[in-house]
Formats: sequence, C-alpha cells, structure tokens
Amino acid sequence: MEKAQLARANLNGAFLQGANLSLTNLSEADLLGANLKSAKVNEEQLAKAKNLEGAILPNGSKHLCINLLAVPQECFGSDHSQFYLVQ
Repeated sequence: MEKAQLARANLNGAFLQGANLSLTNLSEADLLGANLKSAKVNEEQLAKAKNLEGAILPNGSKHLCINLLAVPQECFGSDHSQFYLVQ
C-alpha cells in the first residue's frame, strides 16, 4: 500500500498490522479502532488523520484522543515527541 491515496477514507476497524503505509496519504482518514501495530507509518502521516480514537498504534499502544486536527494539550508527550496519549 506504499504511496496509496487514502485521503478521507473510512478505515474504521481496518486491519493494517505490519502494512507498509510509507508515503501513503492519510489526510482526513478515519482510522477509528484501526490496527496499525508494526505498520510503517510516521507521526506526520498520523497527525493528518481525522480520527485515531481506539486505534492500535505502530508501537502497540492504544490511542485515546479523538480529533487530531484539534489536538488537546494532554495528547502531547511531555517532551512533545509524541502527539498521542497512550494507555
């Protein structure tokens, strides 16, 4: 799926574990509950997604914040290296 155009795609609950999403356009994509464990995707790509609520991130943690386009302060790591709040 490298270089795929998934902008505005509904990927609710998608099983993308281990998928190569490098260079994939995820702008406004709805990834509610998607499994991205071990996927090749960077934070910049995920930051452009519309929704990552409940998604399993590449590092195996679960995303708890809803709208990344208006990210609340508590969704940032203390050093701002991560834009998500993990459980």
